Amino acid sequence: MAYLNYLDLSNNSFDASDLPSSFSNLKALTTLMMENTGLEGLVPPALFDIPSLQTLILRNNKLSGTLDIASNSSSELKVIDMQNNNISFYPETPERRNKGIVILVGNPVCEHAEPTDKLLHSSSSQFFGYGATREMCSPSTAFQIRF
Repeated sequence: MAYLNYLDLSNNSFDASDLPSSFSNLKALTTLMMENTGLEGLVPPALFDIPSLQTLILRNNKLSGTLDIASNSSSELKVIDMQNNNISFYPETPERRNKGIVILVGNPVCEHAEPTDKLLHSSSSQFFGYGATREMCSPSTAFQIRF
């Protein structure tokens, strides 16, 4: 599995389970897709550290908590699609801004439409409560993959 670079396990009927932390051992992985698989629990921050990872699609599951994409995440990471999960917080850091796209449509983090002074601010986007921007929570974002 050392050379595995594309893994799509979408639409499988797995028993509800946490996202395996062992995926972070797949160092050559460029794309991981697990849409509609029954995943639940927290997203392990180590998942974003896979050096070659470019695309991560985990939509339509029951993943929850904070989407913690560390500043030392893969520099190749361009698309993170977490649509329709239970993500309640996304602490966007200056290091992550403008490095691809994060899609959070259909998550609790997007339910808070009022800006807050306690979160990061940018002249180009308005931040919602709990760390998500209007762009990340817009249904049109899912169709506008920009780099």
